[in-house]
Amino acid sequence: MDVNNPNIFYLAKDTHVISRSTDNGLTFNDWGNHTFRNPCDIVVTYGNPAILLLGDGVTGVGTGDFWKSIDTGKTWSIVHTVTGSEIPMIASTNLDPNLYYHTTWPSGGFWKSTDDGSNFAMTSGPSSSLWASDISKDDPTAVAYDVYGSTCYFSTDNGSTFTTTNVGSSPAAGMYYYDKANLYVQHGGGVYKLTISYTALTGNTRI
Repeated sequence: MDVNNPNIFYLAKDTHVISRSTDNGLTFNDWGNHTFRNPCDIVVTYGNPAILLLGDGVTGVGTGDFWKSIDTGKTWSIVHTVTGSEIPMIASTNLDPNLYYHTTWPSGGFWKSTDDGSNFAMTSGPSSSLWASDISKDDPTAVAYDVYGSTCYFSTDNGSTFTTTNVGSSPAAGMYYYDKANLYVQHGGGVYKLTISYTALTGNTRI
């Protein structure tokens, strides 16, 4: 869905151009000039409905490709490729519309962009079997992702360092970073909640 206009939906189909609906999903029409192989995720930029980002790739075949459109999906250009064959999920936030992260499968790293998806750099986190990801809804410096197993990683310093936690089951499926203290992760055994505690300085001294 276009986060700027809830009446507009995009549908990314296998071996096809994307489809677009302007009537709240009642009807869809082919849209754009590029046939994608097996799209995994598509997002619309907060505050700029002209910019769309899409992760494409087929499991075990070739490389995963990250695509960008600046004209609502009519035309597309490739931003970068990864060593893995898929780009499963793209994380975005309304608190910083220029900020994006994306995962890779089964290898390729956890990537970050600070310029609206035009350029990406790999973060320091583990790089194999990545799946779901999300940015905290109340603080864009906090981001999390998990692997296609039982391990989850979260960062509170813009992806510079990560803390590891065990979710308890596999495989990974989805993630919702409700706020900086509450992370929900969907795995094979159900939906798990991680409650994160922080140490805050509460004292003050008159100067």
